[in-house]
Amino acid sequence: MKIELIKYNSFAFIFLFFQYSLCTFSSLFFDRKYLIVATSLIVGGISIWLNRKQISTVFFKILVLVFLVFGTQYILFPGQTRAINFLVFTFLTLGCSSLFIGSTKISFIWLYYYGLKLSFINLFLTEMYFVFSYRRMEYLTMLFGYAILPSILFVLYKALYEQDRKYLILFLILELQLLIWGARGCSLVVFLFILLKYLIENRKFRNFFVVLCCIIYLGINYITNFLLFLISILPVESYRLRNYKSMLSEGIWENSSGRNVIYENTFMMFKQNPWGLGVGCVGFDENQTGLEYPHNLFLQMAIEYGIVGLCLVIVLIVFVFRKTIKVNDSFCRGLMLMFFTIVFGRLLVSSSYWERPEFWCIVAFVFCSLKKSNIGFFQCNGL
Repeated sequence: MKIELIKYNSFAFIFLFFQYSLCTFSSLFFDRKYLIVATSLIVGGISIWLNRKQISTVFFKILVLVFLVFGTQYILFPGQTRAINFLVFTFLTLGCSSLFIGSTKISFIWLYYYGLKLSFINLFLTEMYFVFSYRRMEYLTMLFGYAILPSILFVLYKALYEQDRKYLILFLILELQLLIWGARGCSLVVFLFILLKYLIENRKFRNFFVVLCCIIYLGINYITNFLLFLISILPVESYRLRNYKSMLSEGIWENSSGRNVIYENTFMMFKQNPWGLGVGCVGFDENQTGLEYPHNLFLQMAIEYGIVGLCLVIVLIVFVFRKTIKVNDSFCRGLMLMFFTIVFGRLLVSSSYWERPEFWCIVAFVFCSLKKSNIGFFQCNGL
């Protein structure tokens, strides 16, 4: 019975990283947000019921802390009540169950097993979505890119860990599709995962990386011209390829899909209000600041909670990263690194942490790992 519980907990954990992806196909028929909320409540509810006799105290501590934040926001910023209400609802439907799932006992082997299974299910659904939405793909690059991202990373991890050439070829095909039709932020996450994995696990790669950076710096003009030539001879055309051309010829900052303006305006607002404007001050309550949500975790924490929030999120990321690289087993460390890059890589350029179930899951997971009795953090067996 204990093994079966760990299997379900592992499935629920990995499901959170595929949830948005698996629900993307449903957006062809109805708003996928309803399905995301429904699956969160169902998977989370089953998890709470099965683990009701061994609930971690860490879960309750984080839960109390989050609602203390909400309580202080209601007091300090009464003009943002509607925005705060919406975030409370978002946390109750998505974040709360994710916190609980992240605090349960799991097995890395079962995470890997279910991750591969969900990868291929997700690949099928995402490619079906791609086929049916191809004519509108210019407007759906982000949706498609982030839908296929977890599958690409799991295929890559299997190729690297098991040295399987078939999966390596599959990864290259999927990555090429992502580069041509997906979001740039997704390719950034894949690059970040590969870079961190080799920098952490291969000392020789560190020297190679330094040399490579020097070569790129010295030959940036030649590399830029070569990439422009490569794009020009490709037999396909897409919004993303046109975007790459503009980036290479005009600059990354000028072709950031409007993020340069959002970043500059948010940073100026932060300089004027260094102690923050409260939860929901941007994105949800645009009448107050006139700003969209920042598309960046650091800027969002800075504009909402000020200098204190910015420092806290930096400490959180460093803490999670240190816990990740200190895992002794290379198999477990690789999976943790994948989860780390999926969560924080995406939040660097898109989305809000309030809406990311995997963010709350990984936060609870890492803090629970401080108490080995609470969670199978170092458990790399179970099959």
